[in-house]
Amino acid sequence: MENELALIESFFNNELSEPERQAFETRCKTNQAFAETVALYVKTKYGFTQLQRAKRKAEFEELRKKHKMPVMATAAVKYSIAAIIVICITILSWWYLSEPKLTELADAYIKENFSTLSTTMSADKDTFKKAISLFNEGQLTKAAAIFDSLAEYNNPEALKYAGISYLRLQKYSLALEHFATLQKQNLQSNPGTFYYALTLLQRNQNNDLTEAKKLLEKVRNEKTEGWQEIEKWSL
Repeated sequence: MENELALIESFFNNELSEPERQAFETRCKTNQAFAETVALYVKTKYGFTQLQRAKRKAEFEELRKKHKMPVMATAAVKYSIAAIIVICITILSWWYLSEPKLTELADAYIKENFSTLSTTMSADKDTFKKAISLFNEGQLTKAAAIFDSLAEYNNPEALKYAGISYLRLQKYSLALEHFATLQKQNLQSNPGTFYYALTLLQRNQNNDLTEAKKLLEKVRNEKTEGWQEIEKWSL
């Protein structure tokens, strides 16, 4: 811990070489435990107000780059801003996203998006419509059985809806199994990882929260289906 704190102080004091600085920033983005240590350091030293101000600076920096606006700052000031920007972008959104809040957001998303299913389907229209009608009527077990039977014919949509049905039934192991299989499907837009994370958050046992956060971060970084929703959660 002492070595980590010394490294963090060296980073903010501009005492690291360029390779060391880049390694530090990469570690912030990829190592949650280290990122939280940095966040605690920044929060303790600078306070939440400074973090909010830095976040606004980060947003301005992105705007400046987009419109190629000139920069009126010394190298030291730019470095200081960049250092705080790294912390804000990679940590701030997660630092204040506590377990209750994150699980509540997941529950709200499930309630809003999985209460009913759309009847607009293409293949196996009649069978799908029957399963969806059962789902929307609250007969989730019957709906899941039909979706499962359709999923056997290499139907990713049925696989997804079966997983959603089991999630609604709180049969989390079955939901996770279906979403894990969905992740492996070669789809242009694949919600498998996002739905897997949602299931972990709603189950919320043992290491579910930690694993869910990693998956949500992956979805956000890779910009797969669900990343825009995660961006909203992180504000």
